[in-house]
Amino acid sequence: MEKKAVIFDFDGTLTKKNQNIWKMLWEACGYTTDKTSLYANLYVSHVINKEITRKQWFDLTCEAFKRKKLDFLAFYKTSKQIELINGFESTIKTLYNNGYELHIVSGCIKEAIEVALNKNAKYFTFIESNKAIFDENGFLEQLVPTNFDYEGKAKYIENLKLKGIKAENITFVGNSDNDEWAYTSGCKTICINPDKADTENNKKWNVVIDKLENLNKILNIIQEKNDKFILK
Repeated sequence: MEKKAVIFDFDGTLTKKNQNIWKMLWEACGYTTDKTSLYANLYVSHVINKEITRKQWFDLTCEAFKRKKLDFLAFYKTSKQIELINGFESTIKTLYNNGYELHIVSGCIKEAIEVALNKNAKYFTFIESNKAIFDENGFLEQLVPTNFDYEGKAKYIENLKLKGIKAENITFVGNSDNDEWAYTSGCKTICINPDKADTENNKKWNVVIDKLENLNKILNIIQEKNDKFILK
């Protein structure tokens, strides 16, 4: 049997819509997140205007969090507030029990993802995301960006292909503009609950589901025509 894999984005894909760990952490630190806030200004400077690099965005965000003395307890409590999308557990178990390798490649924070997944983290072969490093006293020390966001998501899939998983056996599930490089690897792409995604471009997104309330709906899209999932 050929290897098959499903790669998921996290924020807005495996979580309920409008939940973003970065915004949640800014608010947990006591900052505002409206259009005039430092949070919004850094986003515009980096993503829209390209005035600062990704590394600078991480460093400036880290400094803002450190000024408010963000510690692991506050980080953990904030991460616990993340709500997984309906049908998450049953969908993940079905894919896992039917032999699919499962991966998360996300612009979230790895430690927050692990807290949110809890016992379900065991179903994922690997979780690739940014990292939050805390010092010996439990205070945030550094935010380390992943190399596998934006264009890097396609690179991650290319690495899977080098490990023997064919592009036609890989499905990427995302929701936003930072997921839109995945298609360049030749894999199948599914956009669910789109946010800033170019859903009119059928090269970037093979399938678009505008309002997905239960993750189970993607199972019929992932499976091949003659391949039936065994539900356990």
